[in-house]
Amino acid sequence: MKKFTEIHVALADYKMKLMREASELGSPFTRAMMLHFPENTEVRSIIDQFMLGENIVMAPIFVESSTSRDVVLPGPATWTRLFTGESFEVTGDTLSLTDVSCEIGQPAVYYRDTASYKISEILDQYLEVAQII
Repeated sequence: MKKFTEIHVALADYKMKLMREASELGSPFTRAMMLHFPENTEVRSIIDQFMLGENIVMAPIFVESSTSRDVVLPGPATWTRLFTGESFEVTGDTLSLTDVSCEIGQPAVYYRDTASYKISEILDQYLEVAQII
């Protein structure tokens, strides 16, 4: 619980930015992937993953007792898995990852930096703290 609370707190400014966008522009807080990758025909059909703003992809488990799932990362972009630090360079439209381990406490969450927001600077601080704990 402590780990997720720290992530929640670390992302406070990012989430406030998303709430301002929601208020001013009508942009949803959680978004379909196609909102940020409209030309990508593959992400249009994905209904079991979503984005938190433009920088975070979340791929939750929906099947009871499952501990893994397939994940599609849109591109072009470099995505980093939050809980492992593993990076994935997506040079084309998508990168499909199969049988991604999603044990309790390590969900399939990926982040990227964009020109408008350097999410790695926020989450790297969290990761440094998490390694001490």
